[in-house]
Amino acid sequence: MKYKQGIIYGAIFGIFMVFVSGVSTVNAEATPEAGVQISPIKFDWQMTGGEQKTDEIVVHNFSDIPYSVTVSVENFFVADDTLEPNFFIPDNGHPRKAYDVIEWIDAPEDFVLEPGETKKLQFAISVPEGQPTSGYYGSIFFKTRTDDAHVESEDGGSVKLKVSYRVGVLVLLAVTGDEPMRIEGNLEEFNVKKLK
Repeated sequence: MKYKQGIIYGAIFGIFMVFVSGVSTVNAEATPEAGVQISPIKFDWQMTGGEQKTDEIVVHNFSDIPYSVTVSVENFFVADDTLEPNFFIPDNGHPRKAYDVIEWIDAPEDFVLEPGETKKLQFAISVPEGQPTSGYYGSIFFKTRTDDAHVESEDGGSVKLKVSYRVGVLVLLAVTGDEPMRIEGNLEEFNVKKLK
């Protein structure tokens, strides 16, 4: 059986760039002026059925306010004609239910991140026995929420709102089952641009 892992990983790299550029605070290299930074922002593991791996995610609060952080896990896939990541939580009728990794990931508990605080959060991934050889993709999301903020409305009044956003760590798993893993790719298009 063939698995176009080369193409998939190329698409994943594209997703990774879109994912990072869409949230300025998700940058392991740069230091944000405010907000929450996570590092690393991607785990790329080769695993087999029955195997378990553990690692840690470092979360730092660069703000001068505390954040309540909610942790969640979602799957994602890439449509064939786009690099746009599609995050989802499958139900039993979902067409990609067979590629569900949510139950494999033991994510950290919700927590509070104080101003200037850094936390090292442990997580684990356990691949069940008997999984078909393929690529499996998920993300661990950290949704931050501040306390109530008051914003002045157009009529001079005050509107109370909560400010929240989420950042995520991509989890890319190449799982080897009974069939051997074959990694291949092909160049579909090549363009050269003349420099002025």
